[in-house]
Amino acid sequence: MRVTGWAWRQKGQTIEVHNLLRRLQSIRLGRLEVQGQSLKTKVTRVPKDLNAILGKLEMLALFTHSPA
Repeated sequence: MRVTGWAWRQKGQTIEVHNLLRRLQSIRLGRLEVQGQSLKTKVTRVPKDLNAILGKLEMLALFTHSPA
């Protein structure tokens, strides 16, 4: 965990790892299915400040596509 915290501080981020993980848990994914066929996948809105943190940490790519 020390390496992760160090790497994040190198990117100018001061948020504690456990606080960021707690905030990431608020992001929800849902699927609309009708008669067993998936029609739409939605992700909750990510607050602008959290989105900015993810950008600084180069983690936005993890949230560009819904999981299969």
